Amino acid sequence: MAPQERQREDEPSFVPSVKRALVLAASVLAAVAAAPAQAQACRGADDVVTAETRAAAQTTIRCLITRERTSRGLRRLRPNADLREAAEGFAATLVRRGEFDHVIPGVPDLGGRLRQAGYARFAVAGENLAWAGGELATPRTIVRSWMGSPGHRANVLRRDYREVGIGVAMGTPEGGDGITVASGFGTRR
Repeated sequence: MAPQERQREDEPSFVPSVKRALVLAASVLAAVAAAPAQAQACRGADDVVTAETRAAAQTTIRCLITRERTSRGLRRLRPNADLREAAEGFAATLVRRGEFDHVIPGVPDLGGRLRQAGYARFAVAGENLAWAGGELATPRTIVRSWMGSPGHRANVLRRDYREVGIGVAMGTPEGGDGITVASGFGTRR
């Protein structure tokens, strides 16, 4: 079985409590205010995602990931339909099941989900997850939260990843309004 990335248990996750949500909101607002001009070029980065803009938000999140990578001299990740399919399916599963974790009982692990979606021969793969509601349900907030977490940041900036797929589902694992996002990263053999 190919190696898979997983966030360590002791790393912070993007599961808001009231206190975490307030801290996250303050740190996101500070990060947005300090965002480099090049990140402004990703259309809809600060728009709250709706059902009508969900597909565009996937493209915007990919754009923001690309900006993070290229600003550090890393190559762009190519969009991959199989990774996107796996990410979309898992984001929807998280909302439907009301759970938020990389491993859910009764649901295939990352490798199994990728193989089911057709991304069968991968050398390395990883995923990032996030959810947000209200004013925080924007592509920039999601990417900034990943960049503020060591494990998620490592996935965004991992040199040996070549492809990415983004999935955005409407709703949150807690049953509220908002979005749940999964991103799949990989390199085929």
